[in-house]
Amino acid sequence: MADPGLIRVFEVWRDSAALDAHFQTLHMAEWCAHWPNFGVSDRRLFAYEIASQRPL
Repeated sequence: MADPGLIRVFEVWRDSAALDAHFQTLHMAEWCAHWPNFGVSDRRLFAYEIASQRPL
């Protein structure tokens, strides 16, 4: 279903420590301080744990 203005971002992280470190970086602090200025009105973050993957 199309949702105008919705952007979905999926990222893959080595482990939880790498993701935690990412959230502590300067560029993330700057993004969090300024995202409302870019018209972003909502953020919903979810973490999914995947047991394995294989090519299709």
